Amino acid sequence: MGGVVVFQLADQVFGIPIEHVREILPIMQVTRPPQMPSDWYGIATIRAIVTPIIDLRLHMRLESKPLEVDTPIIVLQYEGRQIGILVDAVLYVLGYTSQAAVIQHAGQLIITLEVATIFAKTPDIAER
Repeated sequence: MGGVVVFQLADQVFGIPIEHVREILPIMQVTRPPQMPSDWYGIATIRAIVTPIIDLRLHMRLESKPLEVDTPIIVLQYEGRQIGILVDAVLYVLGYTSQAAVIQHAGQLIITLEVATIFAKTPDIAER
């Protein structure tokens, strides 16, 4: 059985397929290289892998928000690459077997994000 990690971003609820989630970490200190993409928060070494940390609000063209000490980073892996995404809050993990783009659960509509799309719009760290 698969599932989604459900998180909040602004006033919306999203899900990301759990098979691509490596771990969830608290906000950490990052390096901010010059000329990095505008939606990057920075880069960090996570489990010996240099990992871009993406501010998902900026990536999705939402209004930015100051980061809090408890801002979570969802670390994703896809096709040999790893990125971290900053979200407002991780809410829960929902067991789910469908590949639906929108899930209805407990009166909420959860928009399931495609990991391939997030990675496609994020330059590989080797290219930077």
